[in-house]
Amino acid sequence: MEWAGPEAGNNLDEYTDTVTSFISFCEEVCVPVRTRKIYNNDKPWFTAQLRRLRSEKEEARRSGDKDRFKEAKYRFAKAAKEAKHRFSEKLQQQFSEGNPASVWKGLKTITNYKSPQTSDNLSLANELNEFYCRFEKERVIALFSSDRDVDVKDVLAYELAPVPTAMFTEDGMRICKAKSTLKKSLQIEVSRRNAGDADVTVIDGSALLWTIHWPADGTVADFIENVKTRLTSYLSESDVYLIFDRYYDYSIKSVTRDVRETGVNKKHHLLLSTKLPAQKVVLSSIENKKQLNLLLCEELTQDRLFHLRSTNKHKLVVTGEDPCPIEIKMEERRTRYDLENQQEEADTIIVQQVLGCAGEAHQISVVSDDTDVFVLLLHHYHQAGLDVPLIMESPAREEQ
Repeated sequence: MEWAGPEAGNNLDEYTDTVTSFISFCEEVCVPVRTRKIYNNDKPWFTAQLRRLRSEKEEARRSGDKDRFKEAKYRFAKAAKEAKHRFSEKLQQQFSEGNPASVWKGLKTITNYKSPQTSDNLSLANELNEFYCRFEKERVIALFSSDRDVDVKDVLAYELAPVPTAMFTEDGMRICKAKSTLKKSLQIEVSRRNAGDADVTVIDGSALLWTIHWPADGTVADFIENVKTRLTSYLSESDVYLIFDRYYDYSIKSVTRDVRETGVNKKHHLLLSTKLPAQKVVLSSIENKKQLNLLLCEELTQDRLFHLRSTNKHKLVVTGEDPCPIEIKMEERRTRYDLENQQEEADTIIVQQVLGCAGEAHQISVVSDDTDVFVLLLHHYHQAGLDVPLIMESPAREEQ
């Protein structure tokens, strides 16, 4: 279409009419037209009895007998109404019974849906094969074109796939291996007595919650008091940086978290006065855990009595849903804009705050038993060229 013609006009209505007319012209020329005839007796409720009564009504109409036609018309209308009612009850019964096969059969009858015919094109199999193997073909060609000594039998001894099947599942998810093997080969365990005293303690909040006493007959407030008691013991020895995971909607962690939630479906509305559900029900459910973390952060940052009792020697820095952590020291409460972080994983926030404390701390203790945290700290400690003593401590306070 020559757009210069319509654009030359100054009248918007004329321009709109020209464009829509051209679109209609294209539809008439390019879009195929198919004519369908639909009759009343094609309805799924139109039974053989109705067809017979309809024929009797038509025969009475052609005969010219008004009384006979009136009676036949009445019988047909009454039977049609009853047939519609029976069909409606049948549909309701199918939905209430939860029988998907019968429901689908009824819907196909109503909509006149017919399954599409499968293609008998023999070349389709080759096209699909080439599509799914194109990545592997490129890898094999690149391998043979390199200077490496490659045996064809060795290459063909393994399954050809776009991704290594030993590392990924059929739906593309990575298979998680035992990362703890790496941690065990690199870590050096020392006793608490020989580890020295840290003046900064960075705590993985999610890991800590699993080790706090869970009162079976208590409330959410009782559990939070137990958390405060544990934090008080840390605050008596050092500054404490407490970090909780964040849970963003539609994040890259959603699939992994959904897998972890398998078997835990019950959601609770948690308040301080709520009777505490089972530990696994709360800590293994994202929705329940988000509520608990929110209540914890509110109590830890707003309980003045806890602040006066526990932060008279050292400060407490709490990282929750907000990008900026909150620091509490006695009655002083301030926002740590220097530690602002949009990450949702506590693992990366822990590393960030450890690096932020490394310049002033004499020794740092990280309370976490997560292998990812261990590997991240090892990498960034070496990359940053740090020399401050850094230890990892179990949340159970038994191992270091």
